[in-house]
Amino acid sequence: MSQPILFARHLEHQAEIEALLIGFMAERHSHMGPDESGFYGFYMDRLKKGRPLIHYDLGLAKWIIENVPPSHVIVDIGTGIGQFPLLLAANGFNCVACEAEGKRFPALQRAVDACRYFRPEWAERVTPLKQLYPSPIASIEGQQSIAVFACFVTTVTPEVERTMVAGLRMFSSAIIDPKRFGRMKRDTPEQVQELLDMLKEERIEIVKDVLNWGTSTYVLVRPM
Repeated sequence: MSQPILFARHLEHQAEIEALLIGFMAERHSHMGPDESGFYGFYMDRLKKGRPLIHYDLGLAKWIIENVPPSHVIVDIGTGIGQFPLLLAANGFNCVACEAEGKRFPALQRAVDACRYFRPEWAERVTPLKQLYPSPIASIEGQQSIAVFACFVTTVTPEVERTMVAGLRMFSSAIIDPKRFGRMKRDTPEQVQELLDMLKEERIEIVKDVLNWGTSTYVLVRPM
């Protein structure tokens, strides 16, 4: 990974990243269609709106830039095409972009390649990784790291969900939305409490609120 730049305290290069990504997405979609391009679902909506970065991308990036030293490696779990780590890379952070979905991962690789053509120093700070969480991430061992789970809901058993909660211990800290982490969207206080209890049992503590968005609150957690 490249050396981080000096600590930036304000979000920069949003317009450049969005212009780069929307051009890449439009060209890839025109040649491959929504399914083969990896732009189905969420990304079709972003392409139609011409805004690959959604509001929580921007809110979380702003918080990280203002509060986290760039010596930390940012690990984006379920990164999609990598819009979030590319934005952070443009602001000086080294990032690991994790995506396990078969057609999204090639789109992630090509997005980083598109960035490399225009701003190679940004692309060098992003490492695409095809890996299913919570498999260990060797490249962050021995480094300060912060993982980001922007909206991490997947179809798994309660037993696998428990390993996902325990997996948070591999990072120095992590940002999660307790209503959107694990095997379900947690829309009731009882469902949220179930996750909070698992965090406590795995000795993961909530440190502080990071971002309030609608009915959700992203929080910073870390191993005790």
